Amino acid sequence: MKNSFIFRLMIFFIAGLMTAAAQEAAPNWGTDVNVKPESGKYYKNVRTAVAYDGTVYLGRLSADAPAGPYMKWEVFKSTDGGRNWDDFIGGTLGASDYSAFDMITAGENASDFRLYVARAYVNDTETKLRATNYTADGTSTALSFDDYSVTPYSSSRGFVSLSWATDSRKPNYVSSPYSISLAASVSTPGSDKVICWTTDDPTLNFIEKELYSTLNFVGDVDATIGVDDFNSDFGRLGVVFMIKSGSADENGKLYTRFVYPDNGDEASYSGPYLVGEDDYIYSSPTIAMSQVVGGTSGPGVDDIRTLIAYSKQTASGNKDVAFSYSDNMILNEPSFTASTTIDGDSGDQMNPHMIFDPLFNNFLLTYNKASAKTLPYMLKGLNTTLADSFFVFKDNFRDATSSPAVPIQPRVEMSNPESNAVFAWNDDYKSMFDAEYFMGTAEVETTDLLVYPNPVSDILNIKSQKGIETVELTNMLGQIVIRSKELNDQKLNVSSLAPGVYVLKVVFGNGNTQVVKVMKR
Repeated sequence: MKNSFIFRLMIFFIAGLMTAAAQEAAPNWGTDVNVKPESGKYYKNVRTAVAYDGTVYLGRLSADAPAGPYMKWEVFKSTDGGRNWDDFIGGTLGASDYSAFDMITAGENASDFRLYVARAYVNDTETKLRATNYTADGTSTALSFDDYSVTPYSSSRGFVSLSWATDSRKPNYVSSPYSISLAASVSTPGSDKVICWTTDDPTLNFIEKELYSTLNFVGDVDATIGVDDFNSDFGRLGVVFMIKSGSADENGKLYTRFVYPDNGDEASYSGPYLVGEDDYIYSSPTIAMSQVVGGTSGPGVDDIRTLIAYSKQTASGNKDVAFSYSDNMILNEPSFTASTTIDGDSGDQMNPHMIFDPLFNNFLLTYNKASAKTLPYMLKGLNTTLADSFFVFKDNFRDATSSPAVPIQPRVEMSNPESNAVFAWNDDYKSMFDAEYFMGTAEVETTDLLVYPNPVSDILNIKSQKGIETVELTNMLGQIVIRSKELNDQKLNVSSLAPGVYVLKVVFGNGNTQVVKVMKR
């Protein structure tokens, strides 16, 4: 049994400084980028990932018709924040139909950086998973479970969904140099399964672990790794997955499982745990866990807070995006049955995706609000309660001038060098990209606004050569906690505020507005 409860005192410190951003004249966002379109091609499973140096990768599956077969996978990279894209890697395999694809970046420097790519295909003779990592120059290394195959079956659905997870941004104490895991849902003639492969040393073999087996049908799967070194040297690999009563069903029940990411051993409380109600009304599950290193004790901080978001069918037939969470991942048995709707405006909200931002200690969420034809970008602070709603940081990062088209499956990822969010999504079978504070277009101007220190304990300096009209500081509940029309020596006293994440809105004399995330210690 692991010694998973090692208590020690460490100093909590996060360094960060957010400076130049875009003016509201270009709504703090760039124009949507249609990435490397090719005439007559259709794309799905669009994914994005960001390297330690800010290089952005976008991957996808490609076909000649919307219904497939999707016979090609491809990855592009951008070194200018997403304005221009170059070919990176890709491949085809005869007449094989790629059924699932995912990728993730890991590594905090040039020596340990890798892009991990998983893709699965099915044909008349086999169902197979390919798993490879790539260095920045494209050198490939097959992982230990590459070429994993299931029983050949001409009509098998094969691999349904793939999801990578890593603690690269905040490694477990025992990671070398980080943990990396892949979760998969696969349909075979005998039974459907949820499987993971995991390791704390990517240069060695991955451990295979079967997480769930059923005579029903598996659906989407999502994975994440949580970190907390205040109570435990060992993180948690969390996997949420959907079980359907019929292979073609849109909805199903949701379950989650937890194991140690270093070797796949069962955690003290491993599950499976039911998420939400015991009913086939859920789809598109996504999971995120806190990654706090050197933290202090307290709810959400020292217990690997775990959030699960999903689309839930209502009695009227619409769908709402809702979420459940638990703070009992180390010392107690978790429960995910309680649920809170994220947006009270019911009406076909779907395909949520969520990650944890370890720099500002909040959860980032996006989803398709089909009723309003928007893609919201929301934040939820680490210490907020289940009843506290997500803060709407951007109600629509999708270019409002473009014509709405389905399917839309947004993804959010973090750019560590700038601490900005990047987004990729399918849009009428195109692969689209946009970014927070995106500087890649000529229409976007930069400002001289300087906000420091960030994180801040007492005095926040807000400096600009342009005239500042007002400043507002808003918490993650959307409440304005400080509003000032006159800054005393360009300083804002925040010492009385509770620790957490806030949004600073600066309005200049010309009417332009700039928004910056601020961490209060």
